[in-house]
Amino acid sequence: MIGFSAHGCAQTASVPGTEAGDGGARRDAGSLGADTGEDADTASGPEESGATDGSGEGDSALGGEEGGSTDGSGGVDSTDREEGGSMDGSGDAGVCNLVIGNSTTQQWFDGGFLLYPGIDATRWELFWVAHHYIDLWANPDDSAWSTPLDMGHACSIDATTPDRVIFVVTYAPPYPTEATYQTDLTSVVNDIQAKYPSARRIELMTLIRAPGNSSTACSSEPNNEQSIPQQEDQAIAMVAAEPAFAATVLVDPPLYVPSCSDFIANAPQYTDAGAMAVAQVYGTYYAAHP
Repeated sequence: MIGFSAHGCAQTASVPGTEAGDGGARRDAGSLGADTGEDADTASGPEESGATDGSGEGDSALGGEEGGSTDGSGGVDSTDREEGGSMDGSGDAGVCNLVIGNSTTQQWFDGGFLLYPGIDATRWELFWVAHHYIDLWANPDDSAWSTPLDMGHACSIDATTPDRVIFVVTYAPPYPTEATYQTDLTSVVNDIQAKYPSARRIELMTLIRAPGNSSTACSSEPNNEQSIPQQEDQAIAMVAAEPAFAATVLVDPPLYVPSCSDFIANAPQYTDAGAMAVAQVYGTYYAAHP
């Protein structure tokens, strides 16, 4: 079971077999679960990290709209990464891959992703903030940008100067227009470029989706946040296509939960087993796209 503690505006988590706060804690290979079904982060429903205001968690979007190409199966979409500009062509794995996300990102990252075959744990690091959406990340002075790395796990080389940044796009319902998404995401990319000028690749990704990206595939409850709205996918594509971001900003393809049972009921968070299953989905993708 994950325990969450506040560090300023950020929230970090402890995983069985590790000790958060030892400055260099590494994950125990035998402790892959990331339980959110009974802790304060998810017990109250679709809100992230224990919110009880009924507003929902904007970390995966929903509604009747369905965005992105969807084949209805679990795992990775048949389409590959979309590029706003071409890659640099080197094909080299990132020396340091920084992921910036939310609590569901932490679940799969600490749920077995770093142990997946083909993933070099010494080249990956994460920081995450709950209830923090792109309208806030758009502010370069927002305190979230100073969030400590998850469990102190840093890249062994270039930890403060990552050459690849993967940003998880999140917004709380009610979801904004495509124009608002695009404005905020453009600011987020500018922030990343200013704070991490070492980044030669910036990848934008949504949260993992229910099968078929259907808002009712796994839950009939409104605001279950298990699907992504069309305007979010469209805005991400538009930002990546901006000439100013050519050859730098990429769009990661839609990913899908292997099973509806991977989700906590009516919420975007995962069960213990679900966190491990989702970690395998991300591991499969990133091992093939280092």
